Amino acid sequence: MRRITWLAAALLLTACTSDPGEPHLTASPSASPATVVAGDFLQVTSGRPEATSDVSHAQKSIDPQQATLIGPTFAARFDWTATVPRIGAEDAVSLRLDGPIEAPAGQELFLAHLAKEQPKTLGVPDTTPAAVKLTVGDHTRTLAGTVPYGDATYIVAVPAGAPVRYAVTDKQRTQTLDLRTGKRAADAIAGFYPTFEAKSVWLKSEVRLDPRKGDLTVAGGLTLVPWTQEHGWAAAGRGWLVYEASFNQIIGYEDDEKVDVRRSLTVLAGGKAYPAVADIVTPGFTGSLTDAGRATVYFSVPAGTRSATIKLTPHGTCKGGCLFGPGDSTTVTLAARAA
Repeated sequence: MRRITWLAAALLLTACTSDPGEPHLTASPSASPATVVAGDFLQVTSGRPEATSDVSHAQKSIDPQQATLIGPTFAARFDWTATVPRIGAEDAVSLRLDGPIEAPAGQELFLAHLAKEQPKTLGVPDTTPAAVKLTVGDHTRTLAGTVPYGDATYIVAVPAGAPVRYAVTDKQRTQTLDLRTGKRAADAIAGFYPTFEAKSVWLKSEVRLDPRKGDLTVAGGLTLVPWTQEHGWAAAGRGWLVYEASFNQIIGYEDDEKVDVRRSLTVLAGGKAYPAVADIVTPGFTGSLTDAGRATVYFSVPAGTRSATIKLTPHGTCKGGCLFGPGDSTTVTLAARAA
């Protein structure tokens, strides 16, 4: 008899909850329980918060030109941060987290967003990856060796109000960014903010080989940078002015000229002459520099150089007894390169 009574009760309960006239109740996403993360929690996500979410309301814009670190092989630019005690279900989905999360007692969740468009590096091969660290208060957390990608977001648990610093060591030099303020620290390498360049620099000099004559032309771009792969960091107060040029000679089919590139090019800046300190020569198709060959020439100049005259005074030899003309010079203004 007791068994029948329990069965009847179960059938009655099923009938009541199956009534199509009654609304079906589900748990609200906002009521989803949050996981309290560890005190050293750190995650990089590829999502971004919804426009009307709690994280979006907490966003603080920072100047992306200031909130930028650039090195030879590594660069990162941030455009906003946010501080919240909890990331709810809506933001957890948008930020591609496993679920809602909450900061431990006495801590907060700090978010730093990488701008969609990231700055350019010097474009050299990344043979030695940069070391990236996040310092929270007095504690450092290593970010396992990935170059930042646009639209990513760092999420980190930090003590409430503690400083959060992003530090990058690239080619043995460290630069630091305060993520709370969006400002670079005093260790920033000024030559990267920005680098300067002149995109087109043309020079020519007559070459005579009786009864013919032609022109030796040199054309390329100038860039002022604090570091090069070949020569490392420039000396204090100096920068590397790099001339990447192509060489061409129009004089029949003669291709036995030997141009001494380093002796042939000089930079004048601020009333002083700066000879080339090194060159890298890549011969043209016939093995001659003057047959569509290329050369990269390095000058050590003051870091503040913004206007310079580059002078071509050809030095070299050729089997046919040709004579180089007096040369050429041109003055250029170095403009800030778009980062």
